[in-house]
Amino acid sequence: MYYISKVHIQRFRSINSKKGMEFEISDKNMPIAICGQNNVGKTNTLRAINLFFNPECFDLQLDIPVVKKATHGGSYYPKITLTFKSQDNPDGFIEITRDFKNYNENCSGLKGKIKEGKKIPTQEYKESDIKLFLSQIEFRYIQSIDVNISEIIDTLTNDILDTRYNKARFSQKKKDLKSAYDQYSQGLQEILDTFSSDVSEVFHSFRDNWNIKFTVPKKMDRFRDMISDDVELKIDDKSGLGVSNKGSGLQRLAVILLNLEVLKRMDKSRKNTFIVCIDEPDIYLHEGLQKKLYEFIINCGFQIFYTTHSKNFIDQNNFGNIIFLEAIQNAKSYERVNGRIVEYITTAHTPLDNKKGYKKICEHLGIKPVAIPEPVLGKYNILVEGECDKKYLSKLAQYFGINQDEVNFIIAKGVDRINPMLDVYNSFSARQAYKPIIHVLYDDDSEGRPQYFQTTSYLKDKKNKYTNIIVHPFLIRNFAGKQSNNGNYEIEDLMYPEIICYILNKFLKQQGMIEIDSTQVLKDIAEFRFINEGILKLCDIMVGFANKGVTTSPSQFWVKGRMCELFDITDIETIQLLEKAKADHPAVKEFVTKLFAFEE
Repeated sequence: MYYISKVHIQRFRSINSKKGMEFEISDKNMPIAICGQNNVGKTNTLRAINLFFNPECFDLQLDIPVVKKATHGGSYYPKITLTFKSQDNPDGFIEITRDFKNYNENCSGLKGKIKEGKKIPTQEYKESDIKLFLSQIEFRYIQSIDVNISEIIDTLTNDILDTRYNKARFSQKKKDLKSAYDQYSQGLQEILDTFSSDVSEVFHSFRDNWNIKFTVPKKMDRFRDMISDDVELKIDDKSGLGVSNKGSGLQRLAVILLNLEVLKRMDKSRKNTFIVCIDEPDIYLHEGLQKKLYEFIINCGFQIFYTTHSKNFIDQNNFGNIIFLEAIQNAKSYERVNGRIVEYITTAHTPLDNKKGYKKICEHLGIKPVAIPEPVLGKYNILVEGECDKKYLSKLAQYFGINQDEVNFIIAKGVDRINPMLDVYNSFSARQAYKPIIHVLYDDDSEGRPQYFQTTSYLKDKKNKYTNIIVHPFLIRNFAGKQSNNGNYEIEDLMYPEIICYILNKFLKQQGMIEIDSTQVLKDIAEFRFINEGILKLCDIMVGFANKGVTTSPSQFWVKGRMCELFDITDIETIQLLEKAKADHPAVKEFVTKLFAFEE
């Protein structure tokens, strides 16, 4: 099965910049959402893809850019290039160009090149091979306006006749069926009934009392080429059956669902690739149906391009497959038209792999942006929940002699922000020359564990959308290398307990408070009643006993920050404690070393 991995459109309607408009598809498993204000060229992008597959639709008066028609200068005709990749061969590609300068009834205007593997040189793709390749692709373009129901019925009915209902499929020739139209009528009704019954479950998921029916009236004077006159499409929602009498939203929804359901049932031996363009699937639909349709599209198994103004039709944290378009207003005078000023717009693709583009798409769709410190990742990155995580880990790595010159620390400022940040970083990294590696450290507590397991589960999913970054999740262990068993472990639990007691007592002394008994802490931390709760919980109890009536606690955010600042690996007493603790608790160095070990 192939999919479009790159689109390059030149000289088509509003797409008329010198280099044209080009964008790549970063995630083959997600739909491609084309966004932007009205009249920026979103629909023109879909029309161009449709024109590539259906060149007979070319209209010289409509499809040539306004400025080209006015000046007749330079290259004049549309040129559309699509690059295809196979899911089974990610290192190869097929690039096909349809140039309408060379297109006529005797010439397809097609040329191409093919690369069959990583170490195989790119070769010319013969026109006969291109035509064979394109014949195996089933392409559909569903427009947002001027939907002709009778034409759709004609197309769908013919498609349904070729679907996988083998028991009801016609085997006789047309002339035999014409002479026995009763059999044809009965057989056609059987096929349509089977299909409508099969897909009604899908319609029920959108509206409980919604069924779909096809009716074949008893006529004797026509067959397949006249089927659209013989078949009536009926949507039964208990308020009348005619599809043309339904609201625009239900008509559009019915057209989209029927097209996708028919494609699911097509004979895969005839077509091996299915590509669909839908102009504004969200139009006329309320928010609930928009969300249902979006999920339906994601799970349909086809590559789908669509235009949209709705945030319900995108993954709000994943901008990898969002194409954001803007219009550039132009007004120029040309000598070829006697100095007359020609006004026109040019469609421009705005990349989202930077803060400026990211802010624009969020504002356009009404999405609250995920705040990130810097959009461009280094090659090696460690993403942590808070500032203390970074400081402790960086100082430990320095003490252990781990080179961290190329390591970029990112502070999420909250575990609930980590996964959205990964989605945004994946979008920002689409154009980087390297794939950034991100090691993500989660606390082993009630908030961190669900996020960690969500990430690990997601990475195992074949539809993993992290196509531009490499993510390795880590769950904090304690100084002995143990999990908390549904307890509460933070960065302080990974630290040597001797160090935590030492810096806590330094803090207490600075505050004029009574110090705790470090020996008792080291003894109690191994006991069953404390081991799962973490060292700060135990220290909190010890501080409370030693300082009656004082509310200061090592679990408080500001106290943890002060303790972290007091961890000084150049301090003599700290060094002595580290040397002994390193021998007593080897799991700490093992964990930190692994966290800083970036394997390509």
